Amino acid sequence: TATTSTTTAAATPSTTATTTPSTTTSTTTNSPTNSATSTNSPTNSITPTNSPTNSATSTNSPTNSITPTNSPTNSASSTQSPTNTITSSTSSSNTPTPTNSATNSPTAGLSPSQTPTQTSTKTSTSTSTSSPTTSSTTSTTSTISPTSTTTSTISPTETTSSTLTPTNSPTPSPTPSIKKDICFKVHYGLDSSSGEYLYNKIAIPITRFPSTHPKVLHSVCGQTSAGDLIPGGTSSCTNCRWSTSGLTDFNSCPTTTSCVEAPYPLCPGQGHLNGGALFFAYGYPNSLSTNTGYETLDTLTTFFVKDTNGDSWLEWILNKPGSTGGRMNILVSGKNVGSSYVALGANPRPVQTLWNACQFETADCYAWNTTYGNGTLSWQWTPTSAHGMVFGPLPFQAFNLTISFRSIINLGNGMQIGSSPVDSTDMDFTLVNSTNFTNGIQIEGFFCNSICEKINNCGLCSSTPDCGWCDYGNGTGQCLSTFVTGKQCSNFLSDVCCPECSQFSSCLDCSEHVEDYGCGWCEDSKTCLSGNDIKPCSNCSTYSQSTCVPSPTQSPSSSSVSSTTPSPSPTVPASTEESSTPAIVGGVIGGTAGLVAAAAAVFFYQRKREAISKRFPHRSNISLTVNPLFLRSRPRLQQRIMKMEERPV
Repeated sequence: TATTSTTTAAATPSTTATTTPSTTTSTTTNSPTNSATSTNSPTNSITPTNSPTNSATSTNSPTNSITPTNSPTNSASSTQSPTNTITSSTSSSNTPTPTNSATNSPTAGLSPSQTPTQTSTKTSTSTSTSSPTTSSTTSTTSTISPTSTTTSTISPTETTSSTLTPTNSPTPSPTPSIKKDICFKVHYGLDSSSGEYLYNKIAIPITRFPSTHPKVLHSVCGQTSAGDLIPGGTSSCTNCRWSTSGLTDFNSCPTTTSCVEAPYPLCPGQGHLNGGALFFAYGYPNSLSTNTGYETLDTLTTFFVKDTNGDSWLEWILNKPGSTGGRMNILVSGKNVGSSYVALGANPRPVQTLWNACQFETADCYAWNTTYGNGTLSWQWTPTSAHGMVFGPLPFQAFNLTISFRSIINLGNGMQIGSSPVDSTDMDFTLVNSTNFTNGIQIEGFFCNSICEKINNCGLCSSTPDCGWCDYGNGTGQCLSTFVTGKQCSNFLSDVCCPECSQFSSCLDCSEHVEDYGCGWCEDSKTCLSGNDIKPCSNCSTYSQSTCVPSPTQSPSSSSVSSTTPSPSPTVPASTEESSTPAIVGGVIGGTAGLVAAAAAVFFYQRKREAISKRFPHRSNISLTVNPLFLRSRPRLQQRIMKMEERPV
């Protein structure tokens, strides 16, 4: 089949074109890689009809799996002029299909629907000139191979310029990542009969120096301001040094590092200190004593410190200078506390590794075994000092530390447990009387959000003690612990009314959002309030989170929502009569089936007895009872056998 390709190019205004009517005038220059003709199958002919914007011959780059074959019978006469040049180029990249092979097998078929999935780079270049003295005839002959089955079709609507613009769907903003943290709880009031603790107090570590701390008041080893973070001790830190003699010049302070390197061998209480030991402030201004500022007469004081390294420490303080002296001996056992140590003991001395080495001591003695997580500790203090210890760093995982008191002398005022609000310099104390702590206490470490993170709506979260709702907007958020949230949430709602519930103005609409928002209806004020199933966020004596039943004068369509977002129409619960019908039908069917089964069992049992009677008729006429006198006259083994034969058939 012979195909004639005609290309007409517009000439410049200074050029006059002469065309012979009987001859197609065309001047075409193809690029060296673009002079190929397509080989067509016997049943198809290629008509390279190009759209006005695609007047170029395609050249496939090496990445194209279809390589055009040049036919030697294709001849073209062309004249090239340096003026009036039209050049167009396109580049497109698509995904190859399995039918496009790299070797362009003659048996591979390319259909129009597969064209968009080829991987190809097409460069189309056309240079045309209209010359007044040139007349040429372009003759194109296609050679058809009888074995070629490759079919190429150029759509008339194909254009040489295509732009692939990636469509990016909007990415939803990620949920803010809330840092996990450890909270502490002190259990006390051990019930000897059940072995359970009756009371507990959550204690949040203090993280900043209060104004009463000697590091602030006396500028020990450099100036420190109230509210400064408690530094984590390292061998090179510039604000974690301490002097038991109260030196203020940083460069003059001791440089000992044994208090910042586990296992803290014989920490002297000065030099570079870990965060817990630095807050302990041993030796100044009261010598041989702790100086935290929280010491209390005849009282055991315990609280937690967290430093900038993220390490937490237990502060254990006995008495206050100016009272009577006393003694204490305790037994400590724990779970998951093998990485913790007695980091500093008042009246510092080596920590022994034999766990029970101090169980009979009355003076200062510290024994702790990290392998088993247990030990014995002893203190003796004078009227002019306060003793105790720093224990840690506490593990960053769930743990417990059980403390049994072997002996206590002169701590008649009981125990106080300190807790500091988040990012605060204050400390609140809960006083526990002697009866509720001398029989033992337990210190528990747990992830602060372990309880709150299980709650999935604002109402229940904000009404749960120690939890609050971090509102991300549009009704979404996360329930977090009030102890560690701090600056991690910009819109934190705790013990307040959630805004999502206030948009509903009817009981029906309000009751539909119990699960997602924690809403409930207050009949007194006719308002929708957040809360839990018994307590709303605001005072209301008629608060309920139960499903509302409309009054006779109220229809579902009369309910309205004062929100810009449409809410689904409330569903009115079906009446009791309608909802009980399936249950009645089910009961009847079940009862009938039971009667049929019982009748069948009786029937087959009776048939079996009749069959046995017909097969053994003598059994119903012979008495199997043996005369007792005769039975006693027989040997014991025979008596047993005869008794067995008396069993009913």
